[in-house]
Amino acid sequence: MFFGVFFSAFHTVKYGVRVLVDPGDFGEIGVGSLVTLGGLFAKREWRASLPYAVMMVGMDSFHIAMKD
Repeated sequence: MFFGVFFSAFHTVKYGVRVLVDPGDFGEIGVGSLVTLGGLFAKREWRASLPYAVMMVGMDSFHIAMKD
């Protein structure tokens, strides 16, 4: 449940950046990851989940890179 909410928030922020600014695929991923991973880092109890969250963002970045 936790990572489902995290990944949904990541994609929501990523889509919002695409609609408002459209900086390109990796710009969207950068802003989305800063916002969502920053939220995880801000709460001490959630910091243990950071490696898994970074891996999910990394896999999404890899998917985007291989698609192009």
